[in-house]
Amino acid sequence: MARQHVFPEIFTNKTELDLESMSPEEKARYLHHQMHEKHKGHESMHAWMILILLITIIVSQILLVEWKKRYNRSYERVSLIGMWTVPIIISVNHYWTRFIVTWLIFTVLTGIVISRALQKPIAPMTPRLVYKWFYLIYMISYGLEL
Repeated sequence: MARQHVFPEIFTNKTELDLESMSPEEKARYLHHQMHEKHKGHESMHAWMILILLITIIVSQILLVEWKKRYNRSYERVSLIGMWTVPIIISVNHYWTRFIVTWLIFTVLTGIVISRALQKPIAPMTPRLVYKWFYLIYMISYGLEL
């Protein structure tokens, strides 16, 4: 059985209420009643919102899997760009200067290593540089993980 709210006559008979003349308890009860009246019937809307969210998540996952299966190269490129740019966008939005500086240093140094690796003809020391750079990144990540 649904719980029924019982409100004093002051809430039901007056068309215009003077909130100033009410006691704090009456005022709180009245405002609580108004909130319930305002949100009456929203339960079905919330159920639809959850259903839409779940369907969207499932369809998105299916589309991502199909994209990866059919167009692997573009999927990998977009994923790489997203994983590289989304953290900096969030950091700029939240003014996380330490992360921004670290990201910029990492990006510049990785860009230098990649540009040397793409030069034709490749310098004799370049493979060692690439290996050392990514091994250093691996060791730093592993050390921070511990």
